[in-house]
Amino acid sequence: MANRKPVFQLTRAGLFNDVVPALESEREPGMDVWHVPMGAVERPMPADWIRITPTDGGFYLWLAAWPADQWPRFNGNAWELVNRPVQPQEPTAAEKLAALIADDPRVADLIAALANSQTPSQEQ
Repeated sequence: MANRKPVFQLTRAGLFNDVVPALESEREPGMDVWHVPMGAVERPMPADWIRITPTDGGFYLWLAAWPADQWPRFNGNAWELVNRPVQPQEPTAAEKLAALIADDPRVADLIAALANSQTPSQEQ
């Protein structure tokens, strides 16, 4: 098995994504030539921010030690902690329908008409 070392996979914005293995070049052993995955950097993150443990399978487990409201970002020269990105919440189906009705009141009329046409008629 080729020698491995941990490198830091980034998003397009430079935000830390994962610790992944870089493989030593088999054609140039001992020459400090590594195959680093695209989008990863070799610059180590500060040791007090992360603990990295190699696994038997050649990958790495990591434990974060930075504040919960921040996230590591590599700015091209150094690591920095930035505000943790927040994923926008996808609206629920009910919220989407409410927005559609608010944008076009005719939708409410169509829904009411459909509901009335599906109600069983009462025969006397």
